[in-house]
Amino acid sequence: MKSTEKNSNNLVIVGASKGLGHCFATNLAPLFTKTLTTSRNEPEYESSNTRWVRSDLTQPAEAAEKVAAAHSDPIDLLIYNAASWHDKPFIESSIAENEEMITVNLTSAIAFIQTLWPQLTARKGSLIVLIGSTSGLDNSGGKSVTYAASKFGLRGLAHAVREEGRPYMLRTSVISPGGLTAEPNSEIRIPYNDMSNLIQCIYSMSPATCPKEIILPATFDTGV
Repeated sequence: MKSTEKNSNNLVIVGASKGLGHCFATNLAPLFTKTLTTSRNEPEYESSNTRWVRSDLTQPAEAAEKVAAAHSDPIDLLIYNAASWHDKPFIESSIAENEEMITVNLTSAIAFIQTLWPQLTARKGSLIVLIGSTSGLDNSGGKSVTYAASKFGLRGLAHAVREEGRPYMLRTSVISPGGLTAEPNSEIRIPYNDMSNLIQCIYSMSPATCPKEIILPATFDTGV
């Protein structure tokens, strides 16, 4: 079993300044030797082994290259958590807003994986986790057209990268959660801690094991 103890394992999180990403950095960084996070806004972390690089995910190539320059060591776990979402009807969304959502949610994920490929394949058994959404599932009933399309595309990306990475034993998983919350005792939405616990579980598995896709609705979510 792959250990999550501090044994020269390295973690990179894209989208970690607040919310779910901040929870990942807080809960998972202590399990790794070095952690690098990137986001537009600077976060506050208590972990001494965590570095942060400012990046603008609306500029995917530049953002990915910044992270690659800051972290040349092997990457054992890459979490792509960045997401853009606009709370307005599709017909009222501008083309520019739709393009930004696709860029942040999907194009940037492709850019990071491609740019960091040497670090991800430097040793066997590394793991990529893409954070999707139940909105990106077939027949989910979601009405956020561009967001749903981008998250559906993220699932396709996960499946394609898994095939490309198989010779290197590079595993790729996509997690599609329902409604999330920072409230640890919520009975309605999924607590952030459950997500970080799930990623820790996947990472701790043998490199021979690759959970392809995990659909994680909240208990009271409907239409999933």
